[in-house]
Amino acid sequence: MSRHTTIEGQYVAAISDFDKAIQLKPDYAMAAKAYSNRGAAKRKLGQYVAAISDFDKAIQLKPDYANAYINRGLAKDDLEQYVAAISDYNKAIQLKPDDANAYINRGAAKADLGQHLAAISDFNKAIQLEPDDVKAYNNRGAAKASLGQHLAAIKDFDKAIQLKSDYAEAYGNRGAAKASLGQYVAAISDYDKAIQLKPDLAEVYSNRGAAKADLGEYVAAIKDYDKAIQLKPDYANAYYNRGNAKLDLKEYVAAISDFDKAIQLEPDLADAYVSRGVAKADLEEYVAAISDFDKAIQLKPDYPDAYYNRGVVKAKLGLYSAAISDFDKAIQLKPDYANAYSNRGAAKVDLGQYVAAISDFDKAIQLEPDLAIAYSNRGVAKDHLGQHLAAISDYDKAIQLYINSGNVKAELGQRLAAISDYDKAIQLDPDFAEAYNNRGDVKYHLRQYVDAISDFDKAIQLKPDLAEAYSNRGNAKADLGQYVAAIKDYDKAIQLEPDDAIAYSNRGLAKTDLGQYVAAISDYDKAIQLKPNYAEAYNNRGLAKYHLRQYVAAISDFDKAIQFEPDYADAYISRGAAKASLNRTSEAKQDFQTALRLAEKAGDESLKAIIEEALRYFRLTIVD
Repeated sequence: MSRHTTIEGQYVAAISDFDKAIQLKPDYAMAAKAYSNRGAAKRKLGQYVAAISDFDKAIQLKPDYANAYINRGLAKDDLEQYVAAISDYNKAIQLKPDDANAYINRGAAKADLGQHLAAISDFNKAIQLEPDDVKAYNNRGAAKASLGQHLAAIKDFDKAIQLKSDYAEAYGNRGAAKASLGQYVAAISDYDKAIQLKPDLAEVYSNRGAAKADLGEYVAAIKDYDKAIQLKPDYANAYYNRGNAKLDLKEYVAAISDFDKAIQLEPDLADAYVSRGVAKADLEEYVAAISDFDKAIQLKPDYPDAYYNRGVVKAKLGLYSAAISDFDKAIQLKPDYANAYSNRGAAKVDLGQYVAAISDFDKAIQLEPDLAIAYSNRGVAKDHLGQHLAAISDYDKAIQLYINSGNVKAELGQRLAAISDYDKAIQLDPDFAEAYNNRGDVKYHLRQYVDAISDFDKAIQLKPDLAEAYSNRGNAKADLGQYVAAIKDYDKAIQLEPDDAIAYSNRGLAKTDLGQYVAAISDYDKAIQLKPNYAEAYNNRGLAKYHLRQYVAAISDFDKAIQFEPDYADAYISRGAAKASLNRTSEAKQDFQTALRLAEKAGDESLKAIIEEALRYFRLTIVD
């Protein structure tokens, strides 16, 4: 006789056993339990209607059977029949007032109906009855989060995790609450833990992707959305979020494909129509974009973003009065909508209504004092009115705001958005050297080395004493293998700023690449003298010593680098190589293992490849 080896098989076998019990005693009250249990097994198999039929029979045989009411309520919940489910939970509570589970389930059904305060009341009662019920804390936290009470929600999730340290759902929910507070890094940490505990939580992958997107990590976000979709192919929200990440990367066609899929799965998803409209507008498909915004408004007539974006597109088509009408509606729905005021002002400028436009720009700036475009456009309006000095003041403010905004976005890794800000600053002031330098630096980090050098050239042309531009240009040339030219740029940077430790270290690295190890060490010495806690300079000096086969001295430098920066994976790799060269195999393996762990934590595949190559070179094997 074969055995059922899967969970599903166990439920099928159980149903067979309950069938037999019911057949033997079809009308006896004890059969009520068999019907209830069979219903529970059917529910586990997703046979909700059949399960309810069994619970009906159990209740008919035993009208005071509280658990049967609870189980029937759960099956109705599965069918999204929340009102009917609550009726069953009410009956269960009437029969068994001290059943915490009935309160928890009733609270969950109320939450599904949007009755969050009533739900919290039920969860409170459950906790009063069962103070250590983790589900009650988790569900109460979710209800509080739905009410915007994120700090209170986090306390409930903390309690649930304290009671059950492997409660994946509580980590996921706490992550979502932290993300709502803008604590994206902490949120990601919670999502990581939830996924570690339960790798099949599609919603957690999607939420982690959203947190990464909020940090400007769009490529990493897309990987999370991919996983969410793999786990749940009909997950409309994951397609929608992935589309937005692609939109931020300016991958408009791919973004539209994701929005199409989200809309196919959930035809009433107004947000997806708006985002698809934005993508189409970026492709200059303005009529199609307006059609999407129209649909979003049809689905959600009080949707300010839909009116706003439709207004933006109408303005691009020269339909300024119609655009103003849409901006009016957006502002009516959302009175603090700074961008709507700013764009309405821009449309009024195009209609020659300069005084009215300035009034709108004033309001936009009042609401959002760092809105650079509002200053820029207000300057245009003032120029038209002959207020040239006031216009210049606004242009100056706009330029500085674009630069500041670009710097912040670059720091957050939002490089394409940063470039867009620097572009706007340069458009307003084509002679702004720092804007070219900063834009070049972002392009450098995008590995667009030739374009970056072009920006550094322009910055140096405009401001020949801008040391940072020489240093940055040296970096780009070094990455292109132009080490001699790079060294000349570092020389100039050091001449202009003799205390620039980074320039000395980078010049040393270029000399190392040319095999000039002794000269490189001299540069690293100077860098360390200027900046005694400069981990990278210690690591680089150690590499130069390693190439000179001064392994013990190299290890001393790698130790120092790790002391100042304990998660410095490159230093562990370097130290591991030096120890392996001294046949200190066990220690070398430990360093490579640490480096591999850090690389995996960072998701750095290129660094993992370097470690694997080092292990092959030294013929070492490490065990996870």
